[in-house]
Amino acid sequence: MKQIQRLILLCSIIFSIYACDSEADPKQVDATNFDNVDMMQSSADMMSGGSQSGDTEYLTYTRTVSAGPDSSVDLIAYRFDTNEEIILNQDLPKEEMDCSSRGCLIHPSLKYVAWAQIPSGSSSFSLFLAPIDQASRKVDLAQKKELARDVILYQFTDTRIIYSSVKDANIRDGVAIQYEPLDGSAPATEVALISANGGFRTTKFDDLLIIVNTPDLSSMTVSFRNLSNGLAQDLYTFGEAGGTGSEFAAGTSPIGFSPDGTYLVVLTNNDFLWRINLLEASESAPPPVVKELFPVRNVPEACSKPAPYQFTQALNQPVFNQAADQFYLLMKGDCTKRSNATINRDDHEIFRFSKNDLTGEPTNISKFPRVNNWGNQDVNEFVLSKDDTKIAFVASRPTKANSHAIWLVDNPAEPTENLNYNCSRGTSQTDLLGVTRCEFLTYDKSGTDAKYRALQFHKASAF
Repeated sequence: MKQIQRLILLCSIIFSIYACDSEADPKQVDATNFDNVDMMQSSADMMSGGSQSGDTEYLTYTRTVSAGPDSSVDLIAYRFDTNEEIILNQDLPKEEMDCSSRGCLIHPSLKYVAWAQIPSGSSSFSLFLAPIDQASRKVDLAQKKELARDVILYQFTDTRIIYSSVKDANIRDGVAIQYEPLDGSAPATEVALISANGGFRTTKFDDLLIIVNTPDLSSMTVSFRNLSNGLAQDLYTFGEAGGTGSEFAAGTSPIGFSPDGTYLVVLTNNDFLWRINLLEASESAPPPVVKELFPVRNVPEACSKPAPYQFTQALNQPVFNQAADQFYLLMKGDCTKRSNATINRDDHEIFRFSKNDLTGEPTNISKFPRVNNWGNQDVNEFVLSKDDTKIAFVASRPTKANSHAIWLVDNPAEPTENLNYNCSRGTSQTDLLGVTRCEFLTYDKSGTDAKYRALQFHKASAF
């Protein structure tokens, strides 16, 4: 009866967004209605794949161009329908906007950008926020605001920017998590105090924040915080406070919240072993479902697992499909080099896991060959498009190893031997095994090297 009442309550809250399904999983209610979290905006985003104010597809990223000792960083929005790279910080002085140190973060709507840099005369990073002028398609520095100093991490929700900064470096829980509305309608509000090893993660739901606290190096507590009323709920503590030998760290243990609001994926590397933990998002969450992956790289047991677990590191945050029944992870390791002296490249693969069958084997999406050739691609990061049909990733160029390219491939629904590369912009090239691959976005000015990072797909109003 209690679950039925909760489902009726949730349906009444979001009735104007989409119709309730009588077969809906009641476990979803606990997370999405945690202490009356405002679902009006978030439910629409959940159904459409994130903050979307239009249907034009973009890929945003930063591009660092180096020519000898000199370098510059471009903040770019690539528009798919017009095939153009829009440089959002073109001709803006670096001392006013610097994307090189901590990177620039673009809001999903393409209407704001946040960045951290050290102002002249200071010794610590300050956080800045500025709107993107939709007419000129440039960052509007005339409306730039300094939000905080000694900043560590910053992320967007639909209506807010959330950040952590050093409040008191002399105490254990001396890092403050705060948020401000993007429109400047209210001052900063402090959410929590955590240790320097802690952190936070935003979610698809505007009012729902994940707090990650590490009171010591042997435990990590994951909590929900409702920004609309300040209420908190501890979900689970990994490890045991006061223990030894663990490697919990909020900055290196990736955490993601599924877009349907039913579960979290928490990667841990305590006891020198990487694990996936599926944690139910409910008021009284049971212990997580655990899948062991592989040992960390600096132990004698490294690379001891059979395929497909011949790796030593998980690199990225979990990436979810829109149905929330699958998630993707990027793995890295030097296992092939350890077993074959003729190989000099690290191993990288993108894997897809099934939420409903975690005990089963993951699908190797990328299947890069273990050879001394550019075809064994050294992926730095990847993102999934809003409709789940495309994957963009960063890797070195075939004939210019010091430079990156952005590669675009189809996301296969079923396991396939070779990825289908988008060749609409690049010249086809064949690797040692005869597989055709094409770069999608490159920078070809003579005498320069280019690096890419901070990829994001967007669906937004055209500009």
